[in-house]
Amino acid sequence: MRLNQQLDRELALAAMQARLDEWECHLAAQSLVEALRKEAQFEIEQVVRTPGALSRRVRSSVHLAHGADGAVTGARLNVERDGEAIFEWHLPLSEDPHLASSETSLGSGVFVVTNSAMTAIMLHAATIDQLIGEAAKASDIRSSCRHIAHNARRAWRALSVNVEPASSNE
Repeated sequence: MRLNQQLDRELALAAMQARLDEWECHLAAQSLVEALRKEAQFEIEQVVRTPGALSRRVRSSVHLAHGADGAVTGARLNVERDGEAIFEWHLPLSEDPHLASSETSLGSGVFVVTNSAMTAIMLHAATIDQLIGEAAKASDIRSSCRHIAHNARRAWRALSVNVEPASSNE
């Protein structure tokens, strides 16, 4: 299971704006998928060690709200880094189901791979923008990062308009 396209896109954009790294974004999305799939509160906590960076403890938790009929009506996603809250996101109201099968579009999960790649591009652009600080030529680098993020968003929009369910292509 995965998040539906619109929800996945909204979460990725919010994570990018909050400057979550690729791993934090992955844990956030995974905990949200599992909470919605199980229709229960869910939490993932991991120590992340990457080359060239200090190890850190990342915790992603999802708290669900249920309606009178027991259906999920909302969710609050929180991400912490080393015990400090760094991200909070609320599940937007939607008539569409929050989850989709991994094979529902572009055949055998091609959309999922493409969407993940686009998310990674945007997160890396945001990370570069954050890391350059006051370096020489910083404005040129920031400008390039903005162009990368803009083009990734354009590609996302094109994918969401041109995507058809796999069953209509087969």
